[in-house]
Amino acid sequence: MKLFFTLFCIFFFSMVYCQKDTIYFNHNWNICTKDVAEFYRLPPIKIKTKTALGYSIKGLDSVYVIQDYFKSNILQMKGFSYDKDAKHLVGEVFWYKEDKTLLNYENRNPQKKSKNISIEPILYLEYLNSIRNQFSGGVEIYLSCKHDDKLFLGLGYSIESYGNKIFNSPNFHLSFNSNGNWFLKLEGSNKYISPQIGLSFLNFMDFGVGYSIPTISSNNYPVLNGFTAGILIRLTRKKKVYGTLKIGW
Repeated sequence: MKLFFTLFCIFFFSMVYCQKDTIYFNHNWNICTKDVAEFYRLPPIKIKTKTALGYSIKGLDSVYVIQDYFKSNILQMKGFSYDKDAKHLVGEVFWYKEDKTLLNYENRNPQKKSKNISIEPILYLEYLNSIRNQFSGGVEIYLSCKHDDKLFLGLGYSIESYGNKIFNSPNFHLSFNSNGNWFLKLEGSNKYISPQIGLSFLNFMDFGVGYSIPTISSNNYPVLNGFTAGILIRLTRKKKVYGTLKIGW
């Protein structure tokens, strides 16, 4: 009997507290009194950010649970907010019509927004031929552009043979790949510079042609010179790097 009375008291005083701190709004969402209200908000409860959203936000230990209702006691909105006044919503937010159907949905999730710049390295291997052969390898980072276009910046080392000697030098390339179908590239080192154009197979394999212009004398060094053809292969576990194979029109 005592337990029942204790639970009843807790429930009763909780209801009184909630009624006291309930916020009422008119049709313009301005705070008003209960008798003219069209909506109301339950007292916001503060909970741990990771518990609410499933992930942590640096510098934000807790968020508020926001629940708005029509005056008919039907849920109008539910979500989470940085602040008690629900001016800065975060995570998944749902709005409903009074017939309980979904009106709108937003995911204000700063942790799940796709990153345009990836600093995780992509391995690449490249072969170029312009009378002489050049093998290169290195790493790339990429910048996602509009739609599925990507801008790859590569830094690596090249190896060339000349007579009985092997030469190597650092090189770079900047490649704009459009939707994994074609690309424009500028490649070079301290020995040459080479603009190229070609076809890309889903950004995994690029086939290109171009023209190489030496920046040093090619008499004693194996320098790419003139018409150039080549192939580059990218190796990575990041699926966003590669394009998608589309069949049909």
